[in-house]
Amino acid sequence: MQSLIQVLFLVCMLSMQTGCSFKLKSSHHIPKQLNEIRFSSYQQYSELSRLIRRNMRYHNIDLNPKQPQGVTSIRVTRDLLERSTLSLFQNGTIAEYELTYTVTYTVTIPKQDTLTQSVIVRRQYTDDLSSSLAKSSEVRQVTTGMRQKAAELILSQLIALYTQPISQTTHQG
Repeated sequence: MQSLIQVLFLVCMLSMQTGCSFKLKSSHHIPKQLNEIRFSSYQQYSELSRLIRRNMRYHNIDLNPKQPQGVTSIRVTRDLLERSTLSLFQNGTIAEYELTYTVTYTVTIPKQDTLTQSVIVRRQYTDDLSSSLAKSSEVRQVTTGMRQKAAELILSQLIALYTQPISQTTHQG
């Protein structure tokens, strides 16, 4: 009896989540036009290119189309990581930074114009002098997370091009 109640409770919870359009983070419905994509980058072996490829393979997007004509093409043309000062300690040293990571890319959709898109990801971090040994590792982790977020946003924008009218070309995350 106890296990039957648990099973019914589990079925009820799953049906409620499905009914309210619950979906897992980073789960996208990929339009069939995006089953195959040509991807290129000005830095073919960069961390960003690797993350974009991995993200697309995760979503079962073929990056090596058998017939490259008539396939959507993405080319990363620029990525830029900038650092700006947000606040200072009383002694004048920098207390807090803002990192801004901007990726510019072009999307060529068959029988349409080439669009230039960009994503901007911002993160803040504090520069505590008392824990300076781990700072380079922390900054590396933050920038890797920013690149991962940019790769996710690129895929989201690409899906949006096929599911809704083009109105906004920049997304900030």
